[in-house]
Amino acid sequence: MVDTTGLQRSARMLTRVLTGVQALLVAGIFVLLAGAVNTPMPMGGWLAGLAGADPHGMALWQAVVLALVAAGQLGLWMGAAGAMRQTFAALGWLDPAGASLAAGRTARWLWTVLIVGVLTHMAATGVATWHYPDGERMLGISLGSAQVSTALAALLAAFMARAFSLGAELWHDTRGMI
Repeated sequence: MVDTTGLQRSARMLTRVLTGVQALLVAGIFVLLAGAVNTPMPMGGWLAGLAGADPHGMALWQAVVLALVAAGQLGLWMGAAGAMRQTFAALGWLDPAGASLAAGRTARWLWTVLIVGVLTHMAATGVATWHYPDGERMLGISLGSAQVSTALAALLAAFMARAFSLGAELWHDTRGMI
């Protein structure tokens, strides 16, 4: 019989870590939303700076939209972290079929994070520079190491889903022989 205690211990630890990551993402969402309600201009100014824009002269609606866009992005990452957590939880319970399904969900979440992230960055730069004079407004596209890493993580999660599916079949066959 194969000893699975090391796998289960690691999977359960990663489940706890990802639960903490989700809690931090929820806290980030609340901070962004509270900032949009209580101090929208400082929050919006900070977010506009992250988008590469000068916040001086920015309107209130721009600050609120930037905070909502950032909160939405954190919400997508929270979904991806939740799917990853489910993957490791299934492995902790020695359920490779469940891990396969959860890894597939993780891949879909990560592709969504990537695509929506690129599109929302374009929208965020447009919103952050809306107060600029005509001809100086911009739409920015961000394709860098963060996007490449997310794409690689999505590909890895999709591969893991297939590997776990095969592992589930092998696990079932082995259990049937014993």
